[in-house]
Amino acid sequence: MTFLIQPRRSIALLALFALIHSSALFILVAEPLHWVIHLVFIPAVFASFIYSLRRYVFFIDRRSVIRCWREMDGNWCIQFRNGHVCSANLLENSFRSRYLMLLNFKVTGRRFPIVLPLAFDSASKDVFRKLRVLQSETR
Repeated sequence: MTFLIQPRRSIALLALFALIHSSALFILVAEPLHWVIHLVFIPAVFASFIYSLRRYVFFIDRRSVIRCWREMDGNWCIQFRNGHVCSANLLENSFRSRYLMLLNFKVTGRRFPIVLPLAFDSASKDVFRKLRVLQSETR
């Protein structure tokens, strides 16, 4: 292993998901929609919020990424909560900023990429710095 990322629980991601989902609820409640639409979408927003917390903040979902590392040859390995380890490629469309990174990994055999959100308190400053350098090298 040359470069290891072990995300930890993040208050910033919790606050971000709470802001996003409460905004969605506010818009749903504020709009004069048919009651059936409210009956369908309000529980869907709550379910999405719980799913996001379980998978990306508390890492208790079986599909949560608990560890990923870059091998010497440049390939990435991802370990999930259920113990499954798979190899992946870090996609160029991964988002990076000073406070938030969204790492998109492409795994062979999967249609959609695996997203790993990292807030500034999810990983050490050293990990953020190394990821910024790594992504600037690949672009």
